[in-house]
Amino acid sequence: MDSLSTYQKIVFIKSLDLDYDVQPLLNELEVDDALKLIKKYHIDFDITQFIGKTDSSILLEKAVKSNNVELVKQCLYCKCDFENDIVLYHAMQTGNSEIVNILLDKVKVKNRYHFSDLCKLDHNIVVKYFNLYKDKLDVHFFKDVCKYSSDETFSHFYKLFENNVDCFLSCIASGKLKKKKKMMHLYGKQT
Repeated sequence: MDSLSTYQKIVFIKSLDLDYDVQPLLNELEVDDALKLIKKYHIDFDITQFIGKTDSSILLEKAVKSNNVELVKQCLYCKCDFENDIVLYHAMQTGNSEIVNILLDKVKVKNRYHFSDLCKLDHNIVVKYFNLYKDKLDVHFFKDVCKYSSDETFSHFYKLFENNVDCFLSCIASGKLKKKKKMMHLYGKQT
């Protein structure tokens, strides 16, 4: 195996699915070569070795998935490139409102999905998201506010539900008593 290049060693180890830490080998490679292997073989790696050496979106995705606010800030400071909002989706899944807040200032949301993850976050983040993208949001956003958000967030948005019975039904299905009471206030005896 000594006759193989560092790149070939990593390919060999990963193709045989050996349980071997390749991080020291990755550190020996050029950044672009290391990132190709990381992407191809889904290698777990230490992000700090690459920050400032590349603008690859892989670094930002890894920082977000690690739920590390400082690493996300470093990646954005180094202008890590990201072409889509998948990093925002991962941040919503981690449930870290601080990371979502940082990304909302940077990401242009293309897809309108995963509101259920968003609505579980801090009230201020949900309101910020709404204010940024209210022209793109549809009834599914409000249904998820009903089901998943805090009472504070629900109270903020509930006046927008007045003419939408679908949202009312979602609220009942959520089983949250305070929300039901607010909806009863809106709809009166219709309940």
